Amino acid sequence: MSLLCSIIQKTINKNFFIDVNTININDYWVQIFSNIKTFNAWEPNFFLYFYCSNLGYSKIVNKSFIKKKYFYLKDILDNIFASENFKRDFLLCFSKAQRTYFAFTKLANMYKHKKSAIKMNVDLCMNELNPNKNNVITVLQCGSKYLFLASDLIRIVNSSLLNSSYFFAEPLQPKNPFNNIPFDKSTLYNIYFHIKYNCDNNPILFHLFFKANFNLDIFLYDNETYIRETTIKNYVKNSPPSDLYHDLKLMLSVNRRYTKKLLIHDDVPVEKLVDIFRPYFHLFYLHKYGVHGTDKRNKSLAELKIKLRAFVEYNPLFGRKIYKSEKRFVQSISNKTSNIKITTTFSFNLDHINFYKDTFKTTQYNISFARFNSPSFEEIYYNHSEGENSVDDISEADEDDISEADDDDDSIHTEILVEAPIQQQVVGIEFFINEESESDMDSIS
Repeated sequence: MSLLCSIIQKTINKNFFIDVNTININDYWVQIFSNIKTFNAWEPNFFLYFYCSNLGYSKIVNKSFIKKKYFYLKDILDNIFASENFKRDFLLCFSKAQRTYFAFTKLANMYKHKKSAIKMNVDLCMNELNPNKNNVITVLQCGSKYLFLASDLIRIVNSSLLNSSYFFAEPLQPKNPFNNIPFDKSTLYNIYFHIKYNCDNNPILFHLFFKANFNLDIFLYDNETYIRETTIKNYVKNSPPSDLYHDLKLMLSVNRRYTKKLLIHDDVPVEKLVDIFRPYFHLFYLHKYGVHGTDKRNKSLAELKIKLRAFVEYNPLFGRKIYKSEKRFVQSISNKTSNIKITTTFSFNLDHINFYKDTFKTTQYNISFARFNSPSFEEIYYNHSEGENSVDDISEADEDDISEADDDDDSIHTEILVEAPIQQQVVGIEFFINEESESDMDSIS
């Protein structure tokens, strides 16, 4: 702050300088008027002294210096009594001073980077780093330099921005893991541009944080839905099998009409079972914890029901324990007799359909209906737990008719609708009228 005031005064008059840190504001103006021979209130130089007075003697903390600097500048340029020539001359002088100020700031920063000692030269896996490589970023903090791999910084930033409690986003300011001090805004800008121009991977979350000017409140307001969806995806991907296994029965109840045929044995290894159903858990949690009213949440339920139906139809005996007995004749050498030895082995039927096989079509999903008839999680799953009839049970005969019609006539498509309470249960069928039906309607009319 005082440096900018000194540069502005030297820009006005190289032989006249007042240190705003050593004298009060009254003495400041006394010295100015005593050294100005001809006083003109509308000279740019006078307003530059006035600008230094506002900037030097106002109570400004470091974080608000930039805001106040441009606030006082705007206050002068918006003066309705100032002419255009005055504003142009004033802005020209201020720009010259600021260009010099930026040059000194960059010089100071270069000096700090050159003279500061490297405090940590290993990555998070304790591998030594070379500061000259493109994927190594040098962070200057608290007078010391820390070396980071770009991939490590991306993980640090993503883990901080994806911080959540029960899938409710609570992003945190990224911190230096070696001293637990948050990165300031200038450091975040340096990290972002280094990754953007020197690395192939440009993380989406970091880019969204950059667009929010590294403001956590704006970032959360603009990207809450994306944060929650990413958190759900990471939870399903990284959670241990024991955590997901507790929700398996609840997830299968989404399409109870078909999944009730599954009899999964208790001895099936939990790890293998959960790994098979992880993609299904992703759709399940997107509907259970997704932001209500979004098309992605509604579509996840419809897609999950179709996927579960295809899963059961592919192998209705999934999860069964299969016993296999083998009879072997064992001959005794001493007694010259033969005995029958029965060996029993067992295995589990874990053959399943490929989840990523295209079994769900967008024509099967009615966006308009789902937007206005989307049930809450409690309306669907609590009704199942209380033994109430679901849409699948009520519309069983109708769905069979529709599936048969699909095989015979391509002009009829079923719409997979989300489950709703009994009062709202609807089985929707959308008929796409072909050319023959249109001609028939014209002839009738």
